Amino acid sequence: RRHDALCSFEERIEQLERQNPMSDRTRTNLQRALDAIDAAKRKAFLARHADQLGDLETVAGLKYADFAYWAHYSVLYAQWLNLDRSPPLDILDIGMGSGNFVMVANSMGHRAIGTDVDNPWYAELCELVGSKRIVAPVTREDPYKPIDQRFDLITMMMPAFHRKRVKGQRQYWSVEDWRILLLGLVENLLKP
Repeated sequence: RRHDALCSFEERIEQLERQNPMSDRTRTNLQRALDAIDAAKRKAFLARHADQLGDLETVAGLKYADFAYWAHYSVLYAQWLNLDRSPPLDILDIGMGSGNFVMVANSMGHRAIGTDVDNPWYAELCELVGSKRIVAPVTREDPYKPIDQRFDLITMMMPAFHRKRVKGQRQYWSVEDWRILLLGLVENLLKP
């Protein structure tokens, strides 16, 4: 199965290793991130949602309950950015979803927070993994400033705010829409 939220983290790491062997660096960083999740809270979470988590669809939001799978991807992104080897940074993750990247960055010693739309499922997942979450949707043609703070690093992974369906047709942001967002991030949120 692609997503297995109900097994132990140890079992899930073994499953992921069989699919694609991990380096010692990745395994260590993944284990450190997963160790930050309170075992009793996870057990209660799984008990509450066990009936929904038995057979996860890849496209459904429930898939993010497979913490080890998504934390693994976040570890790879964090390592690509050398976050496991850098001094502590202030990090903002826009469109944080379930909070896995924030969890991983924090486990590496950073001060990471994230933003996203109001979504009770993502809010519950973020609470479980200990990721600070601010409800602050990104809107078209508006500079983005969800918090009065500046950051060393701003990330956006797999954003969905830039597309929508109108009368069955998918519409995307223009280059100008992206320019407004990105220049606003530099002006309002990024440290010099």
